[in-house]
Amino acid sequence: MSTDSALRTLIDRFGALWSLLCAVHCAVLPLVLVLAPSFALGVWWDDQVERITVIVVSVVVTLSLGLGHLRHRGWSALALMVPGLLLMWSALLIPAVHQSVPAHALAMACGGVLVGLAHLTNLRLNRGHVHGPQCAH
Repeated sequence: MSTDSALRTLIDRFGALWSLLCAVHCAVLPLVLVLAPSFALGVWWDDQVERITVIVVSVVVTLSLGLGHLRHRGWSALALMVPGLLLMWSALLIPAVHQSVPAHALAMACGGVLVGLAHLTNLRLNRGHVHGPQCAH
């Protein structure tokens, strides 16, 4: 495995893990807050933590899938990434979604899962890539 290929794999794995952890955070935290109000978990619910997480997820997935697409020319990973990011950003930027705990949690969790699946799809496409005349590299 070349250094370039190893770096792509590492970025996709990091992105998939980060996105899926984000999805778990968004799906489970409302339940934890309801069931354990005495815990000091307010920092995890803070808007700033969400903004930073969505920005990191957006940068990593765009970089990773952009590089992957240049290599394998597959669209399936991008088809998962775009709606995933749209859901996550809508949960932050659309007031009706952001202010509704169930809608916000659902949009963030579904978006995180889609972005995580996009990374995993990109990994699969990169592994299955065969060099041929259609390659851009």
